[in-house]
Amino acid sequence: MDSVRLGLQDIIAVNPDDIVSLTVLNTQNSIAQFGEAGRDGVIYMETKAHARGRYRKFFSSKSTEYADLINKDIADSTIQYIVNGELMSLKNSIKTKKTFESELEKITDSTFVSLKLINRNALVSDYGVTDKDYGVVIATKAIKTLSKDTSTYNQQKRNESIMLDWPDSEGWKVGGDQENEQEHVIDLVRNNETVDKWTELGNMTTIKVIKNLPIDKAMDFMFDQAKQHSPKAKLTFIEKDERAENPWIIFTIESPGFKDNKTPESQLWYIVQGKQALYTNFRAVKQASIPDALKTKWIAFFKTAKIVYKD
Repeated sequence: MDSVRLGLQDIIAVNPDDIVSLTVLNTQNSIAQFGEAGRDGVIYMETKAHARGRYRKFFSSKSTEYADLINKDIADSTIQYIVNGELMSLKNSIKTKKTFESELEKITDSTFVSLKLINRNALVSDYGVTDKDYGVVIATKAIKTLSKDTSTYNQQKRNESIMLDWPDSEGWKVGGDQENEQEHVIDLVRNNETVDKWTELGNMTTIKVIKNLPIDKAMDFMFDQAKQHSPKAKLTFIEKDERAENPWIIFTIESPGFKDNKTPESQLWYIVQGKQALYTNFRAVKQASIPDALKTKWIAFFKTAKIVYKD
């Protein structure tokens, strides 16, 4: 348990409510790892306290504000964690049959996007949480994947999808398409270009784990992510409709350069909240700002997007 070998009597004494995860190794694997000591099998257990220590250490490495908060020896019972717009709570743990500690410790460098602290007033106004003193808002992103249809992007095992027609006259093709249980990402490039070498890039991402996220928060998440790599990035809000059946927002993120790359890049984003997922889309050019004519063209293009449903 927690990487410490225990005997049977010690295991019996453990409170089941303190366990966050349990893994059983079959005899073949347990003998390979532990020799004769593992002949009867091996059970890995992790406690909530151990998991809490792991995610606190990881989040502290990403945010000095969070580290300062934890160093004050603040109890987790006073902190509301919010991941991709979803409240991490005991109630949620019972519903999903997964402890929120186990979900938080799954966040790694490959999925982490951003973390920010919010105060009690923001917890009440933005999330309706009245029994916590601190809020930790976390955004994550899963590993990317690839598809072949640049006209309609459908989620596997879901009825809802977003339809956006990338004009054949502009020579668009799929440059990358990746999908897993959390996210589906399609990168589009012009003919004779690649995702590593492009003049104009398109992106359609369906984030399946985000539902009912305020559309302004989605914009903030994307800007927070951009600032991690380009501290001088500029955010410009353009337009939104929060009262639409599927709320949407349009904005630009213009970066004069990045920490590891001096090439500028500017993106125009269109994000729409569906009933089953959050759909983020952008077009980008390698310029410090987007020319007005191109911006007008892109805005008109994204406004043709539709959320559709199939049986």
